Amino acid sequence: MQKKLNITTPIFFYGTLRAPEVRARVLQEDISQLKVCEALIIGFKICKVVGATYPALAIDPDAKHPITGLLAKNLTKTMVDKLDLFEGQNYGRAPIKVTVINDSKVQRAQAYLPKTLMNLYGEWNFEYWYKHHMSEFLMSLQNNCQIK
Repeated sequence: MQKKLNITTPIFFYGTLRAPEVRARVLQEDISQLKVCEALIIGFKICKVVGATYPALAIDPDAKHPITGLLAKNLTKTMVDKLDLFEGQNYGRAPIKVTVINDSKVQRAQAYLPKTLMNLYGEWNFEYWYKHHMSEFLMSLQNNCQIK
């Protein structure tokens, strides 16, 4: 039995990890204990990354449009280690506040944010990515576990 991570803060997935296929491939274990629920964040924009099909969050205090994602709870230390590896050296977990959609509660969470300035542009769209890029993305994960 795995120990639960000694952290009470869940992780907010805003990009490719919203896809169950990507979560399963990255975590490579029974993720039935992982609880996910829809959530929103405000004060950020979700942008495309130059040369990539995955997004990055950029802090934008003027942003009024919420970003939809999934709040993941019940993560084990092993799961978080795999997520950290997947996100790579350019992203780190940072504290944010999220609103859970079904109960409107605001709670603390973490999200993977770029550690340094990146070349960002436009708005990234999960549904478009899922339809047009997810299959290729999954293949890249099979070839190299660190590619997002």
